Amino acid sequence: MIRLTCTVMALLLSLVACNGTSALPTENITPSTEPLLGDVSIIHPEDGSIIYSELLWVDGETSDWQGGAFNLHLLDLDDNLIAQANVQPENDGTWRVTLEHGYQGEPIEATLVIVSEDEQVLASRSIVIAGMAYRPEGVFGSITFPISGSSFGGDSFAVHGTASGVFENSFIVVLEAADGTVIDQEIVTAFNPFYVDEMPWETELETNGYTGEATIRAYAISPSDGQEEPLGSVNITITVAAG
Repeated sequence: MIRLTCTVMALLLSLVACNGTSALPTENITPSTEPLLGDVSIIHPEDGSIIYSELLWVDGETSDWQGGAFNLHLLDLDDNLIAQANVQPENDGTWRVTLEHGYQGEPIEATLVIVSEDEQVLASRSIVIAGMAYRPEGVFGSITFPISGSSFGGDSFAVHGTASGVFENSFIVVLEAADGTVIDQEIVTAFNPFYVDEMPWETELETNGYTGEATIRAYAISPSDGQEEPLGSVNITITVAAG
């Protein structure tokens, strides 16, 4: 019995030596023809940004990215190329480029598209571009949500809007009761590196138990005289608070 066992073991060892050290049949492994490159995203500008500056700041980040450099295209609605740049992400995965687009015409919709070296679309953003001649003068903005006349309840709610030309890009969003009493207010800083573009912003306001008619106002403070520079105002009704 011992002699038979030794014979079997010797046979197994010789088979392993002939076939190599791997126990897996490599002929059944099919290499991937489309390796996973990871993800690339655009952080700025946000969807809906209106760009008046001749320069367009674009930044973002990558996750598990293995594709090396990629291309950034600015396209019009007919997919005509307006501007492009080649982007190499930093070691920490972030990336940034200042794109000189040179467009000086009336406002048009445009799309920022990130394309890999093998022409895969990785990310996109929808914006508007226009020449400086089409920009309104001075400081301006809007409150886009909630809309005037809307009613809702809860302990807090989101407020969205746009701003352009604001000193240091910081301004105040305030919720006021019908008698002018301040219910809540927030200081908001918009991302607007060239100041002249009209960039989206968002914040959240607390109702602090108030119910009834109210006004949301957004305004900047003039650095020259300290006066309010209105950005937008909407009237709403706050119903029963959550709880």
